[in-house]
Amino acid sequence: MKNSIRKVALSSATVIAAGALGSAANAATASVAIQAIVLDPVQITANNSLNFGSVTESGAGGTIIVDNGGFNSVTGGVTSIGGTIQPGTFTLKGSTGRNIQVDVANVATISSGVNTMTVNALVLYNPAGTITGDPITVTLGAATVAGFELGGTLNVGAGQAAGTYTGNVAVTAAYN
Repeated sequence: MKNSIRKVALSSATVIAAGALGSAANAATASVAIQAIVLDPVQITANNSLNFGSVTESGAGGTIIVDNGGFNSVTGGVTSIGGTIQPGTFTLKGSTGRNIQVDVANVATISSGVNTMTVNALVLYNPAGTITGDPITVTLGAATVAGFELGGTLNVGAGQAAGTYTGNVAVTAAYN
């Protein structure tokens, strides 16, 4: 019986060892390609300031709107008296054929000393001049695309103090 137990144990060990060797003989290998695409960094360059020109205010307040063509319209007691009236313009740069989302803040404040005015209804225009809203998504047909414009509405308060009002609004661009 001792011999039988030894034979069974020895046979089991042989089968286990043979099974381990059999697995290695059935192994397969495959290779998988690895890829990465590095895009040019997105760049946005301001070319011209959004400028509402020179205005007067009769004591009732109102608004002045500048669109992509530099056209302004006024409401209330505001009168446009000329000066430089233009939309803000900027250029985008990135990898050709990639989508870039451009976004602008909803409202901005401009000031002259302690006096302020708000600019709202900020809208982006694509190079074709059509209103495209906020945000816009652009597919770059070339590495650099110019002609994007920014319009908006300046809110002039009743009795607004005279002065040169300045400020900034953030326009951001990122791949999407």
